[in-house]
Amino acid sequence: MELVILTIFGIAVIGLSSYFALIRERPKNINDYITGWKYYDGESVFPRLKTGDILHLMRQSDNPHDKYAVEIFSSEGIKLGFMSRVYSKVVSDALAAKRVVVGTITELNPPPEEQFKRVKVQVTIYGKV
Repeated sequence: MELVILTIFGIAVIGLSSYFALIRERPKNINDYITGWKYYDGESVFPRLKTGDILHLMRQSDNPHDKYAVEIFSSEGIKLGFMSRVYSKVVSDALAAKRVVVGTITELNPPPEEQFKRVKVQVTIYGKV
């Protein structure tokens, strides 16, 4: 039997037992600023970003500076930067373990705010699906 769950990021179809495993475990929330913002295309999409926007997160294990690097992309697929090293291992491990990981924008700070505080995100890690 399958259960359809409507979520803020679309429709997910998962098995009933997986659903109960997912809701049993308390989600972990991480609040962080996007790092490396000035090196990517964030400024080009900044006017279109909104609080609550869903972000795409992807492991970049071949990154020479951080083997646990997690790239952050806008909903349009534009690379915005990375999770900070403080949280990259936790998020990278969750992605590698096929856990449900959801990133959203929680704060936008237009110029002249410092580059490292332009976009604040919340990453929520749910139980394994």
